[in-house]
Parts: sequence; C-alpha cells; structure tokens
Amino acid sequence: MSYSRKRIGKMVVMALALAVWLGGTAQASIVLSHTGDNNPSDEGWIRSNKGYPNAIGMAVDDSGTPAWWIEDHTTGTGTWFYKGEGALTPQNLADIGSYGFSMRATLKVDDFTPTYDETQGLTPGIQLAFEDLRLWHLFSLGSNGNGDTTFRFVGGNPAGPTITGVISGSGYNDYELLYDAPSDSLDVLVNGVEVVSDYTAHTTTSFAGILGDRIYWGSMDTPGVGAGYWTSVQFEAIPEPSSVVLLLLGLIGLTGFGWRRRE
Repeated sequence: MSYSRKRIGKMVVMALALAVWLGGTAQASIVLSHTGDNNPSDEGWIRSNKGYPNAIGMAVDDSGTPAWWIEDHTTGTGTWFYKGEGALTPQNLADIGSYGFSMRATLKVDDFTPTYDETQGLTPGIQLAFEDLRLWHLFSLGSNGNGDTTFRFVGGNPAGPTITGVISGSGYNDYELLYDAPSDSLDVLVNGVEVVSDYTAHTTTSFAGILGDRIYWGSMDTPGVGAGYWTSVQFEAIPEPSSVVLLLLGLIGLTGFGWRRRE
C-alpha cells in the first residue's frame, strides 16, 4: 500500500472517531438538571409540596457530599417533589416520540432518619409520563432490614409487570431510565448495569386529561414514606442524529475524492 493510501486510511479512521465522539456528545438535549446542594427551584424545577409540613426539602452536606435532601415522613398525603415538564419544548416532545429519552439521577436512600419506616412504602423515586405519547413509568427506591437499597419499577396503563430488586449497600448509586422510541422499550440501569431490560408495557389507555406530561423526582409515594439525598438529576430528550451522519458522510466523501485525484 502506498504512503498516500496509508495516510488516507488514517484520515478515514480519524473521521470515524470524530463522528463517534460528536455523536456521543450531541445525541441528547438536556431539558433540565440538578446538581449538588443547589436549590432545584433555582435550576428551573417547579416545587410541589402536597400536605406540607409532612415533607421537607433542604440543602445538606452529607459527610462531604453536597446534596438536596427530600423527606416524606408520614403515610398520609404529604409529598414533596420537583417537576420539570414545564421546560419541555414541542421539539423535545417530538424527539422523545421519535427517538427516546434519558432520565439520570445519583442519590442515596436515607436509612438514618428515625421518624419513618421505609418498609411501609418505596420512596424516593422518579415518575415520567407523556400524555400524547401514552407513556408512564414509575421507579421507586427504599431499603430493607439489612440496610440494602431496594427498587421497584412499573410502567404502562393498565400497568405492566412490576419488577423489584436489591442493590447491595446503602450508599450513593447512579440510576438511569433509558427509553428507546423505535423499539418502544425502556431499560433501567444501576451503576451502568441493566436491572430492567426491554420493558415494553406501553400504555393502551389514554391519559388525556388525567396525567398530562410529568418529569417528577422526589418523595411522592402515598402512603409511602422515606427520604433521599439527591446529588444530581438530569433529563434529556434524544434528538435525530442527522447532523452526525451528514458530517461522517461528508468527511468520508472528501477523503475518497482526494484518493481518486491521487490515483
């Protein structure tokens, strides 16, 4: 192989690497996020506290980890959570319907508050619903008698199968709900490992006028009780990757044109 062809080969590899890198950084549009002990209300989230003072939210320093602590310590109607659906644009909703979404959160279930018993219900958690797309998913966390973190996931209306599991230990974990619109399926990942795969219980009953769109996180399970230390939350809509594809084709096309001229 000539030197020029070797150089062209390297250019093709570089073009592919660049396209992959750009694809990884451009595949999602962040709608809203929360970081550390910042007040979510100052980050664009809307606070909802039903039944106050049964729920509490505040900034905390969790042994050096900044977090936003949300508690629901009664089995009544008291809940405290944050809503982000107001930040959705028509383009976000179109992208979610065509390609999907990602909801990520890093948090720890609070095992040390004596004012509630987490065995009564699973909270904190995440609830996602998109009325026109007929999507609804609920992911809840709690703890067991050994202090391990527990989870429960369910989706659809009528509800599909409920999936539960145990995560060893009581520290911080990374959670992600990843919805793929083309296959109409959702995966749940804990610390990068799938614990729910290809969940396809799509809603068949209309949510029109019932749920609306929902991007909720916090302590919202009634009559569940519990609390969580939230260090990060991020909701992303996945857009059409056309710009990455066009860039890749363009770079390869230019490379081929240059190779033909040298021949």
